Amino acid sequence: MVTGLSVLSGRLVQIQLVDRKHYEESSKRTYYRVEKLPATRGMIVDRREEPLAKSIPVSTMYVDKNHLFDPKLASYGLAYQEASVEPGWNALDPAKQHRRISSLRGEILSQYKENPDVIVQKHFAYAIGILARPLGMRREKLREIIESSKGKWVPVVKDLPEDVADRVRQDVDHYWIQGFEFENSIKRWYTSPNLATHLTGFTGEIEDQDADGKTHTKVVGRFGVESAMEEFLAGRDGSREHRRDARGLLIPGDSGSLKPPRSGLNVKLTIDMGIQSIVEEELDLGLKEYMAKREPLS
Repeated sequence: MVTGLSVLSGRLVQIQLVDRKHYEESSKRTYYRVEKLPATRGMIVDRREEPLAKSIPVSTMYVDKNHLFDPKLASYGLAYQEASVEPGWNALDPAKQHRRISSLRGEILSQYKENPDVIVQKHFAYAIGILARPLGMRREKLREIIESSKGKWVPVVKDLPEDVADRVRQDVDHYWIQGFEFENSIKRWYTSPNLATHLTGFTGEIEDQDADGKTHTKVVGRFGVESAMEEFLAGRDGSREHRRDARGLLIPGDSGSLKPPRSGLNVKLTIDMGIQSIVEEELDLGLKEYMAKREPLS
């Protein structure tokens, strides 16, 4: 009896003191999400300040399989699907709508208690049916990408224009779809990709992981000015921490902590792209003329 109490007492001490930090961190990962706010990479401009390289904001849609295949979370989407077609649904205020969804969710969990995978598969089909069209994809293709992917945090669609990403985000929130998240990023765009490429250079992507083990990409200079001036062009990414409820949705009115991004500096070159264009065109013509005269001799 004394030994048993000693073991129990020791375990309580471990939970209260030793494991406290672990559980606090676990709780934070569960109820908080950190959104990366990418810094806008500085432009590269010529002597007349005509842009040679600039950044365009895009988004990547990810699937969090831990959420997508969790029946307790998936049941929210199915509950909304049922509730939204009931007579008088649109006349209800938000509080009553939430209560109705919670009630239906309980019924769904009870109905499929012995076979919760049915909830997951129904929600998966529901999500695919809503999201495929605004993404410009066939349902079968979207399903295939998700099902065949490895890992729990999967990039599904990259380089989504801002307007498309915003629409899909709204659909995810409106239809109570679970397991889909978005990450803002920056895509590099070159106004004259065939001019002075040896000088301007190009960028590439590197991957890193956050505290939750999720992989994120970052644009870095790989060659030319993009690489040589990386320290000035890159800027510094920011972040926003969102508090979420048990089903992974943002808590209304919660501002979270914000670390604003710092944009990169513009880099001005001494070349004139108008003159550069003429020079390169003349060089190309001269090379073609030389090759044409040389061919009969070979």
